Amino acid sequence: MKHLPFRLPVILTAALIGGLAAVAAGDSAVTYRVVPGTSHVRFDASSTLHGFGGESDKVRGEVRFVPAAPDRGPQAWVEVEAGSLDTGIGARNRKMWRVLETDTHKTIRFELARVSDVKVDAGTGTIRARAGGTMTIRGQQRPFALDVVLEPTDGGGWRVTGSAPLDMTHYGIKPPRVMFMKVAPEVTVHVELVLEPVATGAEPS
Repeated sequence: MKHLPFRLPVILTAALIGGLAAVAAGDSAVTYRVVPGTSHVRFDASSTLHGFGGESDKVRGEVRFVPAAPDRGPQAWVEVEAGSLDTGIGARNRKMWRVLETDTHKTIRFELARVSDVKVDAGTGTIRARAGGTMTIRGQQRPFALDVVLEPTDGGGWRVTGSAPLDMTHYGIKPPRVMFMKVAPEVTVHVELVLEPVATGAEPS
């Protein structure tokens, strides 16, 4: 015990350095990749007869933000292979792919420009926000925004869910007719993304 006064400054210095390192780590931007296969994009549409939907797991992208301050300059892009969207019916798929001109425009892409209305649950770490940016469909780029929820997962990753309405006519797409059905111009887009951190020095896939 008589040596404690001499050890105390060392202990305090070590604790201070450790605390500053922890703060710095939490205050740094982290890059995440969207995991294909376990990430999904889908849509719900309605028609004069009944509703239907389509889905794809051919999703890729990259997200970079500061977990401790998610509204501080986040960056993100996400895209899905347009020709992989599947409604479960071959004839309807082929009609949809022609309308989307998937032979020419291979992907549908969202690019983040800003986030707003950020709310962080201190107990669970869950982040809720409004993500705004641009959506590019069939070569037409338009403003697009959706409400998202980010839930932390094991291994330092995140599960991201969100949805928003999208009007096809804003992208120069005339709502198609399939047999006797006329599809409504507005669909609801849903995303479910699995994000995993990219190791320092590694190239995002």
